[in-house]
Amino acid sequence: MSQDGGTEQSGEFSRDPLFDPAEWFEVIEREQSKSRVLDAMRQFVRRADTSLFEKAVALYVRSARARGEGIEDVLGTLEAIADELEQDPKPGFAQRDTPLRRLVMRGVLLAFYGSDAVEDEAAARAERVERRTSAPRKDR
Repeated sequence: MSQDGGTEQSGEFSRDPLFDPAEWFEVIEREQSKSRVLDAMRQFVRRADTSLFEKAVALYVRSARARGEGIEDVLGTLEAIADELEQDPKPGFAQRDTPLRRLVMRGVLLAFYGSDAVEDEAAARAERVERRTSAPRKDR
């Protein structure tokens, strides 16, 4: 509670009275500064709330499209954000195939290409995993 007897922000979304997802969503939707967007995304990752983070990604992608940003720029920004949030990005494609990056890719594909692209990407990922796990290793 604040000194005037009223409550702080957002009891609906979180037990943390100072965390208001609506405020962070507004930053993500309107802000063009990548550092401010990163700050907002961190709020959702810290709370390990996947559904709120998915919504944050969707809002960012939608607003970036409305500003006329290309898919390459949007994906690049979100990948940079994922690098920051994971804090230990590993080199190589397979090592960077994390749940966070799958969520980012899914959000970008949905916004730019629709659900068919998401299904195609998931099938391709499953095929790559199957090939990696079933292929015999060759010693050179």
